[in-house]
Amino acid sequence: MIIGVLALQGAFAKHAKALEKLNCSVVEIREPKDLIPCQGLILPGGESTVLSRLMRLNKLDIAIQKFAHKKPLFGTCAGLIVMSKSINSNQQTSPLELLDVAVDRNAYGSQVASFVDKIDLLQPSIQQIPAFFIRAPKITEVRCGVEVLGRFKNQPVIIQQKIKGVTHLGSTFHPELTNDLTVHEYFLKLCDVLV
Repeated sequence: MIIGVLALQGAFAKHAKALEKLNCSVVEIREPKDLIPCQGLILPGGESTVLSRLMRLNKLDIAIQKFAHKKPLFGTCAGLIVMSKSINSNQQTSPLELLDVAVDRNAYGSQVASFVDKIDLLQPSIQQIPAFFIRAPKITEVRCGVEVLGRFKNQPVIIQQKIKGVTHLGSTFHPELTNDLTVHEYFLKLCDVLV
């Protein structure tokens, strides 16, 4: 399986390492043509405003929206912000409007307020997994068709939504910064369904 990782900024290299541990080939995505061989795409954390601007520079935002009609996407932290339908009080980021949620940027605090804790994962099986929250967003509204897969202190922190047979995944935390591969494995299963 070949998975793309958006490599414009942020923690894309950590996602690539997690995927490689799962015997997956990785393509770093920097322009639309890089998406061609991929069965799925990860949008990593970073800075959502910068990520949004860099995607627009070479029309990668349009290419990713088209890609999302056929293949799964997984957005972590800033990637989730960019994938959401609405971003509360931020006019700088142009969302891709792929996940029907509203989010607040940096809702858990600044960089110095970052933390690691356990979240309650409901799918693929009920368990607790470690999660890094770094300037993390909060999902403030979950709309019709969005399924909550995990919570932290009763707040949704990992969600999925099926759109025309394709399931997209989003998390407010950084699963790539732990040794737990549960979330990446789950995303690969979503991609494998469509291969």
